[in-house]
Amino acid sequence: MNDDNDIIQFITEKLEPYPEIRYKDDTKDQIEIFTNDINGFDIVLYTSATESILYLDHFHQHFEHTDHDITTLIYLIFYALTGRAKLEVLYKNNKPYQYNLQVLNDNGDWYIYKTMKSVFYKFWQKTTKKYLQNKSSVKFL
Repeated sequence: MNDDNDIIQFITEKLEPYPEIRYKDDTKDQIEIFTNDINGFDIVLYTSATESILYLDHFHQHFEHTDHDITTLIYLIFYALTGRAKLEVLYKNNKPYQYNLQVLNDNGDWYIYKTMKSVFYKFWQKTTKKYLQNKSSVKFL
């Protein structure tokens, strides 16, 4: 892929055959894919000349425009859409302080792929947890 718009165009082309997946790509260098499940999460991708930023709910990850990073980014988007990736959100006093992006491996086991955590939280308070996961039966990859 030669520029940042190629990534969004590639994703859009993969989504077009599935009218049940709602998305918005009318803003330059951005695509939003909306969840179809009350316990799911929206996916937003911002691209620039130097990097792309993928948001899965409030979790985010930066990707450089290398072949490896672009491939990983595309896989994560489609895994997030189909439920092969989910978010474990940890709360203190009903406020999220940690997001664990979990991915399902080929053996059927979930593992933590990346973690994003707030520096400021009340560690002594009780922790609660919630899982966010999209559910779509489409086959992308």
